[in-house]
Amino acid sequence: MTVDMRSFLQEIKKTNDVFTVKKRVSTKYEIAAITEKLDGSKAALFENIKGNKFKLVSNLVGTRDRFAQAIGSKKSDINQKIVKAISSAKKPKISASAKFFENSTKDISILPVVTHFQNESGPFITSSILYAKNQEKKFQNSSIHRLMPIGKNQFSIRMVEGRDLHRTFMFAKNNGKDLPIAITIGVHPSVTIACAFQAKWGKNELEIANSLLNNKLTLTKCPNTGLLVPSTAEIVMEGKILRNKTHKEWMVEMLRTYDMPRPAPVIQIEKLYFRNNPIYHDILSGYTEARLLMAMPIEAKLNGIMKKRFPQTKQVILTSGGANWLHAV
Repeated sequence: MTVDMRSFLQEIKKTNDVFTVKKRVSTKYEIAAITEKLDGSKAALFENIKGNKFKLVSNLVGTRDRFAQAIGSKKSDINQKIVKAISSAKKPKISASAKFFENSTKDISILPVVTHFQNESGPFITSSILYAKNQEKKFQNSSIHRLMPIGKNQFSIRMVEGRDLHRTFMFAKNNGKDLPIAITIGVHPSVTIACAFQAKWGKNELEIANSLLNNKLTLTKCPNTGLLVPSTAEIVMEGKILRNKTHKEWMVEMLRTYDMPRPAPVIQIEKLYFRNNPIYHDILSGYTEARLLMAMPIEAKLNGIMKKRFPQTKQVILTSGGANWLHAV
């Protein structure tokens, strides 16, 4: 089983499941438009991005077949594999070394951040996983959050009120402190899947990811924050969520409608690390990859509840007609 994003990409290339774009493309609308054309089919690998040296992959787990492949499961067994991973989660091993230390900068403008839709507030990183330690309960949380660049070393961040990261941030803010964070882009899909799961308060999503990866996940400590991130990440950033600064943002969400404009907290980036020949991961909001990442952990939870309460239940599926969110059969 693969353990990083680029090896998973190589694996699906072998089955002709990757559409490689060699033509020069822009991060403004063009990458999103091509990804939209491929929705529900092949992953897209962009090798020639205008004004950027990074490669970019999108639609990585944009089908149930590739989603199952990412977690080492059959398509029919996705829910069972996720439920088992949650119940048998184990701590990953720690590694002192990581390839993302191969390069470093403080300038976030080197990232090929995609502008997806015309009326959004700006370009967005949509695959970013945030890592933070809750000083109230002394545990680390990992979750997916959209980021909008503001200049060369700041992002706005959308946090849903009351969820783990927001709760952790508010504890720090109420104690007069900024919140130290780490960010990854370009991790193995199993890590992204685990971090999309709304785990119970105090549960470490990286332990679920480790279980999905058959206990092969390793973590490396970030030098400045001490936070643990996947050793095989393509891109890692360290910084802090500022307690006293906000920036208005909005974007298209999973129902393909625009979110309401609202002030969002701001992240100050202090260091950006990346692997040699880095591959950036973009997720097109409102389309199949984004919907599956949001829906499958919920679908797995629904299956567990329904089969326990009603043993005759065969399978619960969140339908594509309901945006993999609003309708289950």
